[in-house]
Formats: sequence, structure tokens, C-alpha cells
Amino acid sequence: MRLLRNIEIELSGAFDLNFEHKRFFDRPWPRRRYPGRKGSLLIVSGALRRSIRSRTGRNKIVWTSYLPYARIHNEGGEITVTPRMKRFFWWQFRQADKRSPMAGFYKAMALKRAGDKICIPERRFIGPHREVDRIVKKEIEEQIKEIDQTIKQILNPKNHKR
Repeated sequence: MRLLRNIEIELSGAFDLNFEHKRFFDRPWPRRRYPGRKGSLLIVSGALRRSIRSRTGRNKIVWTSYLPYARIHNEGGEITVTPRMKRFFWWQFRQADKRSPMAGFYKAMALKRAGDKICIPERRFIGPHREVDRIVKKEIEEQIKEIDQTIKQILNPKNHKR
């Protein structure tokens, strides 16, 4: 169980660094496609980063997020424009400075037809990767070294009193 906990700690830290570095280990996240916003999409508010939780089970570690958009950003995919989304973007457009680049974006989104598809590119922050494998292997090797040292101490005749 301690091995899983050590792996969980190490990987949680590595996954958190993905947000800081705006990439998934060696793969940079795609840039935003619309002007006017600074920074990476996944770290504007920090909510997604803060929502990531890990849990150690019997033989596994599970990372979760309570945010409904976490999966689509991590894996990419398509979302369907709904009337509710259109209302939201009209509201955003009315709130925006009409000269700002974002006003144009909000208007374009509000004018999309309900049922249209929007492609969300993958911006992976958690998942399989050779760096994950390296971290797991390192933790296992350290655990084996500790066990080996413990066995040597137990079997060493100098440690036994007569």
C-alpha cells in the first residue's frame, strides 16, 4: 500500500506540473484558436487544476475531477451547440466591450446553429505516458531496494543477540 501511495504522490506532482508547463510532459498543449485571451485555456481560473483529486484503492490509483469539462479537455472531442450555450454566448457578448476581440468570438459562438459541432482539441494533463512509466518504475525500484536492505539486516548474524 505504501508503494501505491508513493506513486500517487509522485504522479500527482508530475500531473500538476503539466498545468504549470502548459503541456503533457513533452507534448505542448494546442494554442487557443481565438484572439483576446492571454494564457492557456486550462489555467485561466485554475479551477480545473484545483479540481483534480487522487484516490488509492486496493490495487490502483484513480484521478478524478468534479468538473464536467475535465474529460473533454483531457481527451479532446466534439461538443454539440445547444440553445442554452447560444443564450450564454449572447449574454457574454452583451457584457463584453464591443471593440474587444472576445466580443467577436462571443458573437460568432452565439450565431452558431443549435446542433452544430465544436471540436475541442486534446489538452491532456493526466493519463498514460512514458514519463508516467518511468516514475512508476523508479518508485518500484526504490521499494525493492528498501525491502532488500531490510532482508539483509534481518539475515545479518551481527544483528542477532545470543
